[in-house]
Amino acid sequence: MNDWNLQAAVGSYFDFASPAKLPSMCLVKDDVSALNNEITAPPNTSVRKVWIVIE
Repeated sequence: MNDWNLQAAVGSYFDFASPAKLPSMCLVKDDVSALNNEITAPPNTSVRKVWIVIE
C-alpha cells in the first residue's frame, strides 16, 4: 500500500485492482533453430518467427 504518493497509488490500482488480464504470446513457428536464445543463422540472413496472441 502506498501512502500520500499519487503515482504509486495509481500504479498499485492498475497492478492489483484492474480486472483486465494482459494477453500473452506463444511461438508457433521458428524457421531457425535457437540454442540458449541465440540465433544460429549466419549474418545478413532473413529470419522469420511466427507468434500467436493468446487472450
